[in-house]
Amino acid sequence: MKLYAIYLFRTVGEKATIVDSAKDFSDVGWMYRKNCVEICDFASTQLAQSKNPQQRVSAEEKDFLFHAFRKDNVCAVLVGTKDYPSRAAFSILREVMSEYDQCGGNLPDGKCKTIQRGIVEYQNPEKADKMAQIHANLDQTREIMVTNLEKAIGRGESLNELAQKSETISAQSKMFAREASKLNSCCTII
Repeated sequence: MKLYAIYLFRTVGEKATIVDSAKDFSDVGWMYRKNCVEICDFASTQLAQSKNPQQRVSAEEKDFLFHAFRKDNVCAVLVGTKDYPSRAAFSILREVMSEYDQCGGNLPDGKCKTIQRGIVEYQNPEKADKMAQIHANLDQTREIMVTNLEKAIGRGESLNELAQKSETISAQSKMFAREASKLNSCCTII
């Protein structure tokens, strides 16, 4: 799972202009990096310019999966690998759009903090998606509980073994007491 780029476009008519973007193609070989950046720039621009009335759109191009979130004349696009969760992607895009709306369309220093921070922070999609965080916490808690139950069951088996040994010892001690009393009765007769 890799997050390659986050874009924020403003659309006027049929033209989309980039308001802000952040890219991380560090894991792509230097010979192919420029081509990957160009593909992502072009496909993201085309996606932002499309007349698709849907608010959320996902599109696949080569090894990339593009997620777009459109609202009025603004479009945020996230580019990731095909296995990057769409729930996390749209969560990031909602956060970008929310920041843009709060700034009234005028980003301080021309930069969207969510985009600049997100390209680094959201390489792990669980950080972007609260549901994924909850699922991860639940999975971790479940593993701990299963381990504890297995230990408790193991202790229970140990207790059962001790109880059986105790019963065996008790039976042996009773038998010893009977034999001792028989032997003692023989000794008193003589």
